[in-house]
Formats: sequence, C-alpha cells, structure tokens
Amino acid sequence: MIRKIAAGLSWIFSPILVPTYITLVLLYSGFHFSMFSWPAKRFLILVIFVSTAVMPSLTLLISELGKNFGKSGRKASENRISMLFVALYYYLGYFLLNRLPLYAIFKILLLAGAILVVMITVISMWKNISQHLVAAGGAFGMMLALSLRIGTNPAIMLSCLLLAAGLTGTSLMITKRHTLSDILWGYLTGFSVLFLIFYFL
Repeated sequence: MIRKIAAGLSWIFSPILVPTYITLVLLYSGFHFSMFSWPAKRFLILVIFVSTAVMPSLTLLISELGKNFGKSGRKASENRISMLFVALYYYLGYFLLNRLPLYAIFKILLLAGAILVVMITVISMWKNISQHLVAAGGAFGMMLALSLRIGTNPAIMLSCLLLAAGLTGTSLMITKRHTLSDILWGYLTGFSVLFLIFYFL
C-alpha cells in the first residue's frame, strides 16, 4: 500500500508536470502575473503544457515502445537523445513566446528549463541524479529568487514546495528508484541553476 502511494506521489510530482504547476501558481497567486487576461493566461498555459508535458511525454512514450519492440534494453545513448529532444521542445516553447511582447518571466522559465535539461543530460554521463528532484529544486529556487527580487514573502508557497520535494524524494527512495545521494544532488542542481538564473537575469 505504501509503495502504491509513493508511486502515485512520484507521478503527481513528475518533472514533466512541474513547469505547468509553476505556471499556474504564478498566474493565480499574489504575483503581478495574476493581472493577465484570461485569453493571455489560456494561451500561456497551452504553450507551457504542450512544450513541457505533451511533447516530452510523446517522445518518451515512443522511445519506450521502441525498447519494447527491440531485442535489447534501452541504451544510455538513447536516453540522452530523448532528453535532448525534450530540451528542444522547451526551446521551441520559448521561441514561440519570444515572438510576443508579454510573458518575459515565462520565457526565462522555458529557456532555463532547456538549459537545465541539457545539463542533466551531460551530468548523467557520470552521475545518476533524480530528475524529479531537479524539477523540485528548480521550482523552489525560482520562487525564492522571484520573491527576493520582487520583495514578497510567500512563506506558505515556499513551505509547500519544500513539503512536495520531501514527499517526492521519500517516495522515490521507497520505490527504490533513487538513492539519497541521487536525490540530494538532483535537488541542489535544480535549485542552484534556477535560483541563479532568476535572481541575476
């Protein structure tokens, strides 16, 4: 039962869904992005969801189907190719938003996401880190940097992000998908990259 709950939590907090969650939080929280009109919000959510969730999911699904039909297991090089396609989808989302005068912070989110995915791909050649915790750390780092720059104190939001990261990390260890080292390195990687980008840009 506990393993099923852990598996469910790891799916809910999948790195594929985190960018959409963050977008919704920014659009419907106390940040000034809440003033966007509904058509603007709808367009933004659609671009973020398609470029960071739908297209990456399709790519990973096709890759898994190829593995099932093939004789051998999925090679590390194939994993890295799939990740590079994910980075490309992030960049395409950034390119689409960059043609419009709005959404500056969300453009940075997509571009930073593309950079982070490439970094994960390179790091994975030497060290296994948790992509779930990379996303969780990145979300916390981004929100912390924005709150420091804007001068707000979203203590409840930041606490919820920490709680989500803790639940996700615990779930991954319960299901034995990652070790504590994988989780800590993943969280630190995501946090440091997104915090630096959003604090200094």
